[in-house]
Amino acid sequence: MRKVVPFPRLPRRPFGPDRRGSVPLMVTLMAPVLLGASALALEEGNWSGVHLLLQRRADLAAEAAMLRYAAGDSAETAAGAGADVAALNGAAAANRSWASATGTLAASDVTVAFVPGIRNDADSAATVTVIQRVPLTIGQLLSPLASVTIAATATAERLLSPGVDGSACLVATKPASSGFNGGFNVTAPGCSIVTNGDFNISNGAHIGAEGLFSSSLEVTGSAGVILSGEAATNTLTVSGGATLDAASGIYTGTALVDWGIVTNGTLTLYDDSTAITPPIYGGGFTRVADPLASQPDVAAAIGDLASPPASAATYGKFTGTWRPSTLNPGVYTGITSGSGSMTLNPGLYIVEGNISIGQGITLAGNGVTIVTSGTIAFGGGASVTLTPPTVEQAASTGGVAGLTLAGTSAGTQALSNGATPNLAGIAYFPNGTINLAGGVSMLNNCLEMVAGDYQLGNGASYGFSSACSQYTPLVIPATAPTVTIALVQ
Repeated sequence: MRKVVPFPRLPRRPFGPDRRGSVPLMVTLMAPVLLGASALALEEGNWSGVHLLLQRRADLAAEAAMLRYAAGDSAETAAGAGADVAALNGAAAANRSWASATGTLAASDVTVAFVPGIRNDADSAATVTVIQRVPLTIGQLLSPLASVTIAATATAERLLSPGVDGSACLVATKPASSGFNGGFNVTAPGCSIVTNGDFNISNGAHIGAEGLFSSSLEVTGSAGVILSGEAATNTLTVSGGATLDAASGIYTGTALVDWGIVTNGTLTLYDDSTAITPPIYGGGFTRVADPLASQPDVAAAIGDLASPPASAATYGKFTGTWRPSTLNPGVYTGITSGSGSMTLNPGLYIVEGNISIGQGITLAGNGVTIVTSGTIAFGGGASVTLTPPTVEQAASTGGVAGLTLAGTSAGTQALSNGATPNLAGIAYFPNGTINLAGGVSMLNNCLEMVAGDYQLGNGASYGFSSACSQYTPLVIPATAPTVTIALVQ
């Protein structure tokens, strides 16, 4: 039998391309590009470091120039101070020239200019630009330039936070949340509202006052705020169809208007504007101290709770009956009304417990100061008329001139709850919360309130009459405006 010899296999695609050696060729062709990219990365890293250094120089110089200008130096002197600070931090600031027409100082690598403020164009700001020429190293392989110029700019502005004058009629001392909601109405055109915490005005509440000062301010839910003076807050939000109108200016760190209207002077912002544009000024609110803590007569009355004077009469707990009753000044462990009316004779009442005035009860007291370690509750329909001692009454019958109610409790003081209160003087509860609610009307009253916090709502109304000076010999101390020099750009 014949042996068959297999035909030798030929390689697949005998005429296909041979790729051996292509990678070295590609590396050779891409080498200039890779080298250039590496050089650019190295140069940009260096430029970033230089820019950071220049920015620090510009920041310090701008703040120094504005500090000197705000302190009363001329623009030229203040600009020179800014250039000096830049030089102390490594900038070249020789060959200086001053252009009074433009308020600009030009030096070797530093420019200091006084310009209108960014947050408040009625004020001035100092803008500093610092430059530095950086030689190219590896980058010279790709560029004919021998160096590049890096620049940094900073602007410092004088920001004003308004002070609070002595006409504040609602003061919240705690850094907590105070709320005006549920149709609450404030009519106090001659005084201001101050809260150290977050102030939420919502659900149709309305405020008409001279000024409003708070750590943060949120006006929402068809609420309306109309101020004849100014508002100052660190954070402002107006939304839900709410309105804020401050005739003299709004000072805020940030502002958000989302479906709302903010009117300030001639400027009206609608809907989704987030810009802080004059006359919405930069600035904010500085928390105030307890305005009555340093009043010696108030401190003495509060101290009587812990250590009643030996001359004070002691009555224990008073519980009323269906008959009318008359109480005298002295020390009580509690006061609870019956169904009969109650009259308080002039003087100081020290109550080491709670005070409860029932529904429909009539309570009257002229020239009285009541201090309590407990809480106060006025029942629905109660008619409460209290006035503080005058200076003459305090000297003759006791009590603190101008002070009607005061206490140390951290609880809630229900001064309304459906009652018809006619209160004058000052209510002082720095540790607790004052609650006004239940459709109560306190319009045209003469009561100033200082509390840790407020919860005001459910259709209640509060108003402060301009004819109340005879009831308020205690003065809520004024706080001066504060000036802050801050970088704004």
